[in-house]
Amino acid sequence: MNDIQVKSKETKVEPIEYQLNTERENIEAKSFYIIKNIIQKGKKVEYLLIVAILLLALMLRISLIPFESGDYWNGLMVWYNFIQAHDGFAALKYIASDYTPFYLYFVALITYIPLSPLVLFKALSIFFDFVLAFGVYLIIKLKYQSSYVPLIASLLVLFAPTIFLNSALWGQCDVIYTAFAVMGLYFLLRKRPGFACLFFGLSLSFKPQAVFLLPLLLFLWMKREVYLKHLVIIPASYLVMIFPAFLLGRPLVDLLTIYVRVSGEYPSLTLSAPTFWQWFPNSQFSVFCYSGLILAIACILMLCFVVYVRQQKVSSHLLILLAFIFVLSVPFFLPEMHERYFYMADVISIIYAFYVPRQFYLAIAVQLASLFAYMPFLFNMTVINLSWLPFLILGTMIITIGTLIKALYFADHQHIATQVENEAPLENIPIP
Repeated sequence: MNDIQVKSKETKVEPIEYQLNTERENIEAKSFYIIKNIIQKGKKVEYLLIVAILLLALMLRISLIPFESGDYWNGLMVWYNFIQAHDGFAALKYIASDYTPFYLYFVALITYIPLSPLVLFKALSIFFDFVLAFGVYLIIKLKYQSSYVPLIASLLVLFAPTIFLNSALWGQCDVIYTAFAVMGLYFLLRKRPGFACLFFGLSLSFKPQAVFLLPLLLFLWMKREVYLKHLVIIPASYLVMIFPAFLLGRPLVDLLTIYVRVSGEYPSLTLSAPTFWQWFPNSQFSVFCYSGLILAIACILMLCFVVYVRQQKVSSHLLILLAFIFVLSVPFFLPEMHERYFYMADVISIIYAFYVPRQFYLAIAVQLASLFAYMPFLFNMTVINLSWLPFLILGTMIITIGTLIKALYFADHQHIATQVENEAPLENIPIP
């Protein structure tokens, strides 16, 4: 009987435990459902904020479209009117401008669109603003894979003053060759040299200022991470981009020598650019013109030597650091630089700030140097004497080169060149 009584008691307890477990599971399920809804609503709010910020970036650019610069009337409209008056693409046979046919193809294309040429020129550059922001997003995502940091970086690019002023206000096309160069840098970081050289080739086919970043390929060729079979893609890309103009009747020699022909077009040591030559009179161009070229080449070779002799593997941090130094130092020493020729440095400085956050102020310095250099041409005003601006670029160069040398030669345990993906970033390397 006792056994029977015990069993009966047990049978009475089991339903209560079952009910408790069931209620507990229901509460957990409801809690999970509530939390899931909160997260989903939070995601929706985040997406709405992102869309709103992107729309603001677009509206900012639209608000600046009515401005007409001297370059618009003296350059862009001259080409536009000539091409439109000579049957569109057929006119490319006769135009011998200081731009390669790559950009003139776009100009010829927009002559067929029944909209204001001012809107069309600027819309083209504005479109590539967003392409550039996407390229920056991809590069930053290589370092910050599971966060909103890449998105923040791309939004910063869209709202950087020299970026939206260059395209939406000035109507310039520096964003186009820079967007291609940034994509080339992305593929270098991904260890895809073939695609990298393709985009570098497109960049160089558009404007010669793409050469500021090409020393990176020289270094990688020395390190046997880029081979001649990859490098030949660059001139091949140029040939492909001039081929349509050749078919239309423009002489091949003329197409091949565009950059040689325009190299002495502006016989000045500097054209408002914050370079080394701001401290020298432009009247001495004939004396110093080759000195600038020699200084730029010497700087490139010394940097390559300093890094190469370490005989270490190449990391993404090292490539970003070298890219930043090259796009600063090459135009800093070359003569005949315009105020816009630090545009690529403006973009790479933002990328560098996310790879080395403790040196974010360098991006601000580069942005200010470019912005103040824009003012005399765009608005006929001088905010800061142009002879002071090179100190911002020079100071940034000294700090970044110092960072490179310290990390390569004076780090206690780990060098920047031996870093691989997912290891400690540059700012965490112990430096005495």
